Amino acid sequence: MESAIASSSPVSKKKIPAYLIKEEFDGIPLYYKGYREVLSGKKTLEDIMPSSSIHSVVLFYLVMLIGKKLDEEKYWLLGAEVGLKTTSKIKAGLDIAIFEKSVLTPDLITRHFANVPPKVVIEVDVDIESDIMTPMELIQYRTKNLHGSGVEKIIWIFTLSKMILVAENGKDWSMFDWDREVEVIDGITFNVAQYLKNKGIVNF
Repeated sequence: MESAIASSSPVSKKKIPAYLIKEEFDGIPLYYKGYREVLSGKKTLEDIMPSSSIHSVVLFYLVMLIGKKLDEEKYWLLGAEVGLKTTSKIKAGLDIAIFEKSVLTPDLITRHFANVPPKVVIEVDVDIESDIMTPMELIQYRTKNLHGSGVEKIIWIFTLSKMILVAENGKDWSMFDWDREVEVIDGITFNVAQYLKNKGIVNF
């Protein structure tokens, strides 16, 4: 996957401004992907914030598919950078999160970040960077911290390498090509490769 072959740029000695921080785990800031280009003046914050079209299409597919099959009596299906801020010092933005309604109760739904963990998280590509971790270390660190906060299952989808990483808390992680069925929850599965093929999407 792209995270395994990429390497971090040298750590900048220049203080990184707070507006470039996208997430924070146990006091360690994680920055918007491309923040180094902003620091060097090659790009603006507005240049690096939007998602790619393939990222958005994959998210659309997943939300539509899961939304049709998920038990609305048991779960919330939330997307579009769901904010999560827990007592374990985690501040994160999640692409897709499935919460149990018994955990994210109506009184906890406010204008602020969710403060209870989702059961399942799905992430499409790595849109954050660190000045002290390689991309692979960053994926591992972020995943383990989300597990520590109570998330049971995290599914990473990488559009460049066309790979999927499934990380369930307390189990061995599994990585494989994305042309197979992947279970999200309660028997609900998806197949990214098949969906894109059916839609004629090949140029990415």
